[in-house]
Amino acid sequence: MKFPTRIILATLAALALSACGSTPKATYYTLTENPMKMPGAGKVPSIVVAPAVLPDMVDRPQLVVRTASNGVMLLEQHRWADSLRQEISRVIAGDLGRQLDSSRVVAVVDAAQAPDTDFRLLLQVQRLDTIPGEGVALDINWQLLPRTGKAYSGRSTVNEPATRGTAADDAFGALVAAHRRAMNRVAAEIAAAVRTMPLATR
Repeated sequence: MKFPTRIILATLAALALSACGSTPKATYYTLTENPMKMPGAGKVPSIVVAPAVLPDMVDRPQLVVRTASNGVMLLEQHRWADSLRQEISRVIAGDLGRQLDSSRVVAVVDAAQAPDTDFRLLLQVQRLDTIPGEGVALDINWQLLPRTGKAYSGRSTVNEPATRGTAADDAFGALVAAHRRAMNRVAAEIAAAVRTMPLATR
């Protein structure tokens, strides 16, 4: 079920007004699921995932939501628990490992210090719109760089609706869950590409 957009926008306005008189306690969100799902058990393929490149508009601690066709709002009391660039690469790495049944798919903080693996995965987010009452629109370019041979470039465009959480007023939790499902769909498309690419012999 979708959340009524007018109700959520009214809630955002109330939060902004309340911030003028006092500083409400911030709520922090993560894309990592709880409980954590187990990684794959195999050893191949091995993939290192570089930190995602994000548009400046969303590369910040606050959740950024669309309020109108050309409007955005930074939610000071609703924040990511970690760098969103790291969160995205970590979550996609975990999903890839499970979908490919490989325990050797990891996200790194510094791509320059990445270990030698069968593939390097580069992620460049073109669009990440969080829309109250609707869901998440994600447009991401990705590139698989094999140890040897030709690189593979792909693009994933995902529109993931928000669904009601366990609490009746958990609109933001529903939006974060939509982010998580969108990342899983991107990982599935990347995993399909990996399966078509031959592994280089050492």
